[in-house]
Amino acid sequence: MSSRHQSIPPFAKLVRESSRIRQQIVDLFRPSPEKRLLRSDVDFTPLQKHYRDSALAKETDTFCLWRIIGNDLVPRHRKGQSRDNVAFILDHEPELRDCTRYWLLNRIFDSDEQAAIIGLLDRHHQLYHCIPFDLSEYAKQPWDLDGIPESALSVSEAFAKRGREQRIEARVRRLKNNYAINNNGARNAALSLGRSLAKWVLPWDGNCFLTAEAWAAILEDVRRQPFLPYFMVPMTRTTDNRELLHTDYAPSPTEEPQIIFRKDATEEFDESFPYGRRPKVELLWRLDVRGPWDRSPTEPGDLPKSALSPDAGQYARAGWVARLESGRPDLDVRRKSWKHRGGVRDEAIVAFLDSLDRCFLERHLNRSALAVYDDEKLRAAAEGSLPELTDGLQARAEEALSRGPYSVTDKTTLPPSGDPHDYWHPAPYWWPNPNKVSGRPYVRRDGHRVPGTELYEPGSEQFDRSRLQRLFDDTTVLALAWRTYGYEQFIDHAANLIRNWFIAPRTRMAPHLRYAQVRRGHNNDQGMSTGLIEM
Repeated sequence: MSSRHQSIPPFAKLVRESSRIRQQIVDLFRPSPEKRLLRSDVDFTPLQKHYRDSALAKETDTFCLWRIIGNDLVPRHRKGQSRDNVAFILDHEPELRDCTRYWLLNRIFDSDEQAAIIGLLDRHHQLYHCIPFDLSEYAKQPWDLDGIPESALSVSEAFAKRGREQRIEARVRRLKNNYAINNNGARNAALSLGRSLAKWVLPWDGNCFLTAEAWAAILEDVRRQPFLPYFMVPMTRTTDNRELLHTDYAPSPTEEPQIIFRKDATEEFDESFPYGRRPKVELLWRLDVRGPWDRSPTEPGDLPKSALSPDAGQYARAGWVARLESGRPDLDVRRKSWKHRGGVRDEAIVAFLDSLDRCFLERHLNRSALAVYDDEKLRAAAEGSLPELTDGLQARAEEALSRGPYSVTDKTTLPPSGDPHDYWHPAPYWWPNPNKVSGRPYVRRDGHRVPGTELYEPGSEQFDRSRLQRLFDDTTVLALAWRTYGYEQFIDHAANLIRNWFIAPRTRMAPHLRYAQVRRGHNNDQGMSTGLIEM
């Protein structure tokens, strides 16, 4: 085996040398830069004539670059990475000829982080605009289940193996994402602000860095073809910002491009597309910009593609731009696939939005108050001014003291798994098939319940549903009675009920509902999604 490995390097060297020679030949016969940058399948003659006859043709080619700085999304980014990249740009980016730099601080939630970034910008006399973060406005954003197929919301081992749980977790937070991260909203804001400032607007991500060579290439390409309303500037990814300071830096700009808009360009970004699910690619699709993003698979719940824009194809490539490090080089190097980066990005989105939810609750939720029950009525019961509630609550709590503890292991029949720790309840309207000796697969008899599936009826002890409901009933009434009267025996018994059902190894329920609402002969004798509702 070692002898085979020893023969590989010379062969690899030959392949690399052949590739180099082939590239030299391609370069030798490469068409002129103007033809290379334009789409060969689009007739640009009408665009050229329209531009020559317009007032824009008499305007100087001025540029305004808006860098959009948002929240650091850990673990996709390192905490403080956005601020560090701003500092790197301010310290090292050269002056950009005919271009004014602006900064857009986009709903940064961490006020200390925003203050530090503003301090940096002020010390460097930079122009900036802030889109504020309002936690109360964020809290109004609902969950979004529209357009997600039922199969994507089911819990199954097959679904888990496809690695899509995190994607769906991020997808149902789409509207929260659109407010808090505001990816396309900020791009459109920068585009709107920039149209009155320059002929060409660059609403770019905050981690973009331009070397002198990169900016010169962009200027050359745009000024050669100003009749085009859009230019695509491909990005090259770096894992060490210092690489960009070397005079011999040789980029490989193959990443999803940044976009330059002429100020009269009609298209903008679709703000319904959230960060993490093709917010910029959606516009690339409309403009018919082709690239590796066309090969990325559609996931459950993805928003549909829009129709091609009337401006489709009216673009060219211009120069290149560097993408500064994210603080996670392990996710930026080539050996890591886009799919892995996407998974970590989804994780970061969910973690960030959940942290905002927690923050809002901590600021607005009274931890000492009940969330569902009426504290005032309970106080009245404790004072004796609501005798009907006082008598009923205490009587039910004392009755609950005489019951339990409960366990899934108390049922008199076993689930299909044979494990008494598994929660078990049959689908109530599914009966043995009278036309089959085995009775399987079971058939539905609407309106006719299987004996023992009604709550608390005789025979319900075979299964777990009545026993679980009794657990919920008793722990609730015991907790309310303890809060009202302060008797420790009530809360002690409630805690013991919970401990016995969920925690104690000998009696606890296995942490799944695989055998809730089972239809024998269907789904390998496992339950249905309605079992979750039953629980």
